[in-house]
Order: sequence, then C-alpha cells, then structure tokens
Amino acid sequence: MNPDAKSVHADAQKTADTGARIFQAPGKKGAHALTNADKGLITLAVKCRLIPADQKNALIDTFEQKRRTRPDFTAEQLFKETQPLSDEDIEFLFAVRHHLEMKMLDKKFGELGVANRFVQAKSVKKALDIQSTIFKESNQSKLIGDILLENQEISKADKAAILLTQDRIKEDLLSEAMNDIAVSKMDKISLNMRFGAIAIKKQFISIDQLNQALRVQEKKAEETRAKPYLGLVLKELFGLEEQKLSRILQIQKEMEKKDSPWNRPWTDTTLKPALTNALPSALNIGFQKTSWPPI
Repeated sequence: MNPDAKSVHADAQKTADTGARIFQAPGKKGAHALTNADKGLITLAVKCRLIPADQKNALIDTFEQKRRTRPDFTAEQLFKETQPLSDEDIEFLFAVRHHLEMKMLDKKFGELGVANRFVQAKSVKKALDIQSTIFKESNQSKLIGDILLENQEISKADKAAILLTQDRIKEDLLSEAMNDIAVSKMDKISLNMRFGAIAIKKQFISIDQLNQALRVQEKKAEETRAKPYLGLVLKELFGLEEQKLSRILQIQKEMEKKDSPWNRPWTDTTLKPALTNALPSALNIGFQKTSWPPI
C-alpha cells in the first residue's frame, strides 16, 4: 500500500464524511467514452493520493485509447496494465469505494431513523463514528444498522423497516426481514395471511394446501417454540418452487411500498414525515404515528 497509509485513510474518510458523489460525474459522449463508474474510480484514486493528480489526464487518455479496441476495458484493467497501483492498492481502492457508497446510504438510514424516532440523533452520530473507526483500522465496512442493533439503540423491527424503505433488502433475505418486522404473534399471523392470500391468488397453492401448511406450521411452533416461515413449510409439503416463493415475496414487498411516500420525488434535505403514517398500514406493525419535527 502507499507508504503514507494514514494520510490515504484520512483523505478517503474526508471524502466519505463530506458525502462527495464522485461516482456521478458526467462522462464524455461517444462510443468509447469514459463511463461514470470508471471515471469515478480514477478520481477516487487521485483523492486517496494513490495516483498523483498530474497523472489523471494521461490515465484517462490511455483508457480511451484502450476502449477503442477493447470496448469492455475497465479502469481496474487500466490500473493493472499500466501498473500505477499495486494489487494491494487496487483492493484498498475498491474497499474505499464500497465504504463511500455504503456510508451515503447509512447517513440516510440515520436520518430516517431520527425523523421517525426509531433512534436518537446522538446514537446515529456515535454509530457513524464507530463505522469510520472500523474502516480506518481494518478496511472493512460495517452497516450502521448492525452497529446500532449491537449497541441496543435500535430494534430489529425498526432496522428492517428502514432498510425496506430504502430498498436495501435483497430478495433472498425478504422473508427474514418480514419476520424481523413482525415482532408479535398477531403480526406473524397477518404476514401468514398475506403470504397465503398471494399464493392462492396466483394459483400456486390451493386453499386446502394452505390450511394444511398452517396446521403444520403451528405444530412445529409448539414443538420448537420457533414458528417456521410459511413459505418453507409449503416448499417442504408441496414442493413450492423457489421462483414462486421469490415472486410472492416480491409482491409482498411491492404491497408494503405501495403507499410509501418514498416512491414520490423528494429532496436530499427534506424527509417525508408521512413515513410513519404509511408504514403501519403497509407492514401491519404498531409504529406510533408521529410527525417530524415535533409540533
């Protein structure tokens, strides 16, 4: 790595803390134009002082020449072929990029959490500071939601609700997130009813099959004191395919976001106070309806 590693980390952290959107710089027009992602990576390397600023234009010219004969040529390949960076530097550069992208999303996570009184502002600041320290010490990025959860400063349900609002939950983790949100027995019943209704509506299962699955689910819950996910029960009993399970979960996700104010345009500086009015009906959870800022 660059011998002045501490300075490199400091510059990278400064970029993250100021929220610079270096990956959104407009590229040149044309078939061989530098893509936003490639230009962002070269710019980031300069900002981190991995590449001298006076070499930036030369690297861009070399990149565009390469793209004329190799349309799929990337900035990473440029770094490896021209060797301005070591493999370790390149690995660090991608770690910084990931950290910057995640940090911008996590700052919005914190704003949402504070605006809806899921978490205190001082807890968000503390978590972001911890996140920065972890990256400086290990080049590893840790989600603010995980930090807040470990510090017992946010509930699992509230964390999942914010991530769902930000559309940061992958399809294969939707079922886990839904169960995190449904913290009470009544909530889980509601989720089961919604899941079952969609499955029947799509003719993936019959009403009789749903009833059988619900009975098996309850029996297993009594035996293990942990209610299994209904989709997995249907898969075990009737061979419900993964593709159909994913489709049902995706429909659930769309239902939850249908009335969300976050589907409408909004500014980076203005939070929509209607979030807490939309989430309770969409997610069937007992969020207290509040406005922000307090009146």
